[in-house]
Amino acid sequence: MAINLSIEYLFKNISLDIILSPEKKNPDEIIKDLCKEVSSLKIENKELKNDIKILNKEIKSLKEEITEIKKIIEPIEKKSKKN
Repeated sequence: MAINLSIEYLFKNISLDIILSPEKKNPDEIIKDLCKEVSSLKIENKELKNDIKILNKEIKSLKEEITEIKKIIEPIEKKSKKN
């Protein structure tokens, strides 16, 4: 038997399975497994943070491009309205 947790974190779905077994488990083994899971989540978190940084840079660049395009288009629009 297992419990499956589906977690959404920073627009990414993470599935976590917790296996329930009737026999007793060694507490050290449980701690070791939990540490592996936490480490895996930390790695994913770092990757997501890096992705967010990249996306923020792209957004900034696109905003700058839009601003430059607006600077070009606005005088043309003003001229066309006069005519």
